[in-house]
Amino acid sequence: MVVSHDRYFLDRVTNKTLCIQNHRAKLYNGGYTKSMEQRRIDREIQEKHYKDQQKEIARQEAYIAQQRAWNRERNIIAAESRQKMLDKMVRVERPDSAPKPIKLKFTASRPSGNDVLDLRDVSMGFDGRMLFQHLNFLVKKDDRLLVLGQNGCGKSTLIKLIIGKLEPVSGIIEAGYNVEIGYYDQENQNLDPANTVLDELWNAYPRKTETEIRNTLGQFRFVGEDVYKEVSVLSGGERARLTLAKLILSKMNLLVLDEPTNHLDIDSREALEAALEGFDGTIFAVSHDRYFIEKLATRIIEITPGQGATLVNGQTGGDFTDYRVEHKGEAYTEYRAFMENRRIGGASKPTSMGSMYETPMSDAPTASKEAYQQAKATAAEARKKKNRIEKLHKEAERLEAEIEAIDTELNGSAASDYIRAAELDTRKGECEEELMAVYEELEELGE
Repeated sequence: MVVSHDRYFLDRVTNKTLCIQNHRAKLYNGGYTKSMEQRRIDREIQEKHYKDQQKEIARQEAYIAQQRAWNRERNIIAAESRQKMLDKMVRVERPDSAPKPIKLKFTASRPSGNDVLDLRDVSMGFDGRMLFQHLNFLVKKDDRLLVLGQNGCGKSTLIKLIIGKLEPVSGIIEAGYNVEIGYYDQENQNLDPANTVLDELWNAYPRKTETEIRNTLGQFRFVGEDVYKEVSVLSGGERARLTLAKLILSKMNLLVLDEPTNHLDIDSREALEAALEGFDGTIFAVSHDRYFIEKLATRIIEITPGQGATLVNGQTGGDFTDYRVEHKGEAYTEYRAFMENRRIGGASKPTSMGSMYETPMSDAPTASKEAYQQAKATAAEARKKKNRIEKLHKEAERLEAEIEAIDTELNGSAASDYIRAAELDTRKGECEEELMAVYEELEELGE
């Protein structure tokens, strides 16, 4: 039994999910992604049942009122009969309101040049101990570049070099034309503990009105008296949200983010991911959140001290690996498959700037070529299977909704219309047969 915000871990390890929301708990089958999809479907079904019942109640009440208005004996009897039926009806509860989501939207300032950051032969260390050596890479406009590496390899140090908080032992770091940096610090050290939440944001943007500052804080769930809390008493999640509020008001076209999902709950992480996907600038981020990397990255750099990794410009010997993602939304999975293939000898140097690392087939051993082709075929088959499963789930939802609508009509307006009822009954049988076929195919696919 585990409590975690790591969605990638939850999807790979868990087979049941207990969701606690609005003081209630419900147990779902499946890991994070599957359970959240079922939660969404359950909520839509409950909302529909509630609305349908409310319409029926309103219709019955209007009928009762009309019969009583006519005030004849048979009308009174009819009204009382309908009222008894209405009183016995089991009422569907209205679904609780979902927690108010964080609303994020990063807006870039003026566009930067095509070359955003240029690192040339950068080495860094402290007290004679080198963290990494000979980093050479160019960050291009609109890159979503995620930096990976083990703890202590120098990821956060690299961030501090880029924003100018530290100087490298050797090498050059240059920002491109019109580059304006917005920086998110994982430790939230840019917050003053003595400030209130309101003052912290207002001091950073003194030209904005109190209403504008409060509206921004409200988007990050700081409402009412929350804005008068001192920064020193905020939780880790609250500090993270306040730091994001400060960042979102800044004008930047390069976002430099150091572990941006730390301390955020899952809903806040997903709001951040959506905002970053819609950002019309460049992103350079360090993260351990594999789900975040999977969804966002278009390029991955892994710092690997002492391993003599390959660089995108064809040189060798630097302490990192630079990989450009081919399939959006599958960045981490694709990168790990590439690294495994590289480990067994199927890839060792790039063919061209921005392409996937791969050794030309004429240079690779036959076994490595076969392993590489097998890995590609397996990945393609997995994507095909995933797409088919998603399509089948949508078809199942459509058929279930149609069957539910047919049942509603059969028990309502069609109850006294035998011709319409026969038509509906025939269609319901067809839907059930189609649904059974969908279920059988899902079972064959392992769902």
